[in-house]
Amino acid sequence: MSTELAEIPSSQIAAIPWIDGLAAQMVAMREQSPEVCTGDPTWIHRFTKDKNGKSNLYIRTIEMKAGRIEISHLHLSEYPYVVLKGRVQVITQDGLGEEIVAPYFGITKPGTQRVIKVLEDTIWMTFHATDKTDVAEIGREILFQPPCTT
Repeated sequence: MSTELAEIPSSQIAAIPWIDGLAAQMVAMREQSPEVCTGDPTWIHRFTKDKNGKSNLYIRTIEMKAGRIEISHLHLSEYPYVVLKGRVQVITQDGLGEEIVAPYFGITKPGTQRVIKVLEDTIWMTFHATDKTDVAEIGREILFQPPCTT
């Protein structure tokens, strides 16, 4: 079994056919629903280190309050996530929806983008193998663009 993570280079994002349509839909959602992307959810960033003191895992936690609608970044790589607390409704770019109730384990695939309706206060964690410790630099590697500019 390969331990390599699948990735989509930023230069290839424009070739994903649903990007333009999804972006337009998300802009319309922001304009029609004031609860979309207003304020900031709470982000917590942690790093683990190997026996030599070098960073080897970035753990990203988002705490989302009930009643919000979040639009995720476009994810460039494959990585695991867990929902530790809460309940959300999720719709992805393929139009499929599901309800996620904690505790939950999943894998984010490259090219995934989500619209998340937070039904109960939720804690969602992602895990990324990296030797970097700069959060902005890691973000440029794993995410295509910020979801909102509020």
